[in-house]
Amino acid sequence: MLSESPIDMELVYEPVGTELRLAWRVVIDHYQTRQEHLDMRFDALTGALLAQDNWVDDIADGAAAPAAAAYNAEYRVFGLGVESPGHPGASHDLVSNPPEANASPSGWQDTRTNPPAGAPEALHTRGNNVRAQWDLGGSNTDVDANRPLGVWNAGSQTLSFDFPWVESEEPATTTNRVASVVNLFYWNNIIHDVLWQYGFDEPSGNFQQNNFGRGGAGNDAVRADALDGSGTNNANFSSPGDGSPGRMQMFRWTSPGGVEVTAPYAATYQSPVPDDWGGTFTSLSGEVVPVQGPTTGIQGCEGPYANAAAVSGKIALVKRGSCEFGLKALVAQQNGAAGVIIFNNDGTNTGAGMAAGTSGASVTIPVVGMLGNQDGDALLAAAAGAPVMVTMSPKLYPDRDSDFDAGIIVHEYGHGVSNRLTGGTQTGCLSGDEQAGEGWSDFYGLMFTMTDAVCDLPRGIGTYSSFEPGDGRGIRRFPYSPDMNVNPFTFADVADTAQSVPHGVGSVWATMLWDMSCKLVDRYGYEQDIHSRAGGNGLALQLVTDGLKLQGCRPTFVAGRNGILGADTALAAADPQYLSNKCIIWHAFARRGLGNAASSGSVNSRTDQTQDFTVPAECQSFQVQVNVTGPGTVGPSASPVTAAYEDVLGFTLMPDAGGTIASAEGCEGTLTGSTFTTRPIVRNCTIAVVFDGVPPLPDAIFADGFEEPATP
Repeated sequence: MLSESPIDMELVYEPVGTELRLAWRVVIDHYQTRQEHLDMRFDALTGALLAQDNWVDDIADGAAAPAAAAYNAEYRVFGLGVESPGHPGASHDLVSNPPEANASPSGWQDTRTNPPAGAPEALHTRGNNVRAQWDLGGSNTDVDANRPLGVWNAGSQTLSFDFPWVESEEPATTTNRVASVVNLFYWNNIIHDVLWQYGFDEPSGNFQQNNFGRGGAGNDAVRADALDGSGTNNANFSSPGDGSPGRMQMFRWTSPGGVEVTAPYAATYQSPVPDDWGGTFTSLSGEVVPVQGPTTGIQGCEGPYANAAAVSGKIALVKRGSCEFGLKALVAQQNGAAGVIIFNNDGTNTGAGMAAGTSGASVTIPVVGMLGNQDGDALLAAAAGAPVMVTMSPKLYPDRDSDFDAGIIVHEYGHGVSNRLTGGTQTGCLSGDEQAGEGWSDFYGLMFTMTDAVCDLPRGIGTYSSFEPGDGRGIRRFPYSPDMNVNPFTFADVADTAQSVPHGVGSVWATMLWDMSCKLVDRYGYEQDIHSRAGGNGLALQLVTDGLKLQGCRPTFVAGRNGILGADTALAAADPQYLSNKCIIWHAFARRGLGNAASSGSVNSRTDQTQDFTVPAECQSFQVQVNVTGPGTVGPSASPVTAAYEDVLGFTLMPDAGGTIASAEGCEGTLTGSTFTTRPIVRNCTIAVVFDGVPPLPDAIFADGFEEPATP
């Protein structure tokens, strides 16, 4: 393990002789394994180690760490690893003792240092990291009356929040609001405990009531409001500086309207329903009849219909095109229709809202639309046969509660992380048209809900809350995917007016971070235990979190990329066992246009950037020189082996038939029997090998899976 506690990094001035040099201060904890807690200062320009101190003696004489919580706790939630109730395998389970002792030493329900045995300080959903409550009126009330009360069992010393959730009921029912707050409380604590491992700790400005004397300002546990009544179909996070509480507001997401087909087949088609024109209704059932306008046919822009008698008393089916939506509905009404369904004509299955136009105010019958083009075509085709029976409704389902959507919860908390880590703990450094705050939040949401196969699948943000299937597009323009055919974003798209500020711009940044993360998972594998900081996903979280600290105030995309590269450099300088990943990072950004020669221009403009798809020369190829000696050989070898970046992952050297390798070393390889295999190559290197009974050079040298090159 690179460090046994979060790695702290900051820019400092280090005295060297009679001058001060700008340096990166990096603190690495190897206390348990090497009895070292190193405080190192590296020259900010050259990377040279200027000085280091070992804190072990000071730590041994310091104050004792707080004791672990003396009670048990359990919470019924959609736990870590489950993004939402709408994702495969989701279950509402009882999770026991989830707090991490190093991040939450007094547990989640206690703000005291070294709390005594017995019941925790709080039996409600409040503690050291978060105070969670429902806020149906949007009043920001902070009282226990709005918090679930856990059940304390003195015999087992267990505090239990075991409350059911009923999916078929509205979110704000007495039953569901309790389950909602418990889930929100759990996830805020999980995020706190996980990110503490990666360096969002007390000195870095995290959210805690009691900082246990470990630095930073306390009294700022997150105020998390479930089912906040001040809005719908959204969520937000307020991020004041360290010492002032952050506030998370999670909203109810309203059900879409649409059409439920009951015969001759069963289907449900979601669609907007106009809220400022058309008749008011709760539901309308009947037969769907496609209209036959005398000139515009199914577009229904004029009457009388050729099939007016068939339409009368039925639900008219009309297609977009040739005239205003309000006029289409009015003509259907004039032909006796009881209601009207309007569907799109764009060849996709995307619905959209409809303006009333000049005629909408006269429409009194129910209107649903627009359905997606494909859904409308399905109704049209079915109506050519047996009668098509439907129920049109302005609300197809119970509303949904974003407090059960972990991707959104983590996204919102992520704003607190990026605001407090960028430019210092007092916030205010994420501004300008190219600021990527929404991108970091999407990144954290993706990483906390990652599974071992997700890099092969498109990822959407907020699919559950927006009534999409788990593999839906979500609330961004494109889902996240390394596949350029699925998500084609490049750096140039920051200037595209189709990309809003800040969400659209942020999604371009998150696309790059997701690509990088998937490349790291490809190299190091996936680690299910996100607390452990292992695997490629753990490394991605570490690099991005450290990069936030290094990128400086008001960062552009280029500054954000450089912060991550700087984080990789610092990790490599601090631990000789760490394999540099700078070429993986460069290639991930370069394929999206943020390459070596890319320029962001001004942080105040998103239209003056220059994209570039190149990487530094050292990341374009690497060389492996094989020097051979022994019977029959004439070493050193001929030309070195050269491979382009990402051609290969491992290098294997085997002798000809009948020969053996007596010894081999170099390139961090291992000799097993008569086969020499290296670790992934990360720099130019040389293998010295002694052959017994073989020709001058082995004719079986395989470049089998090398990764990135690096300068020695």
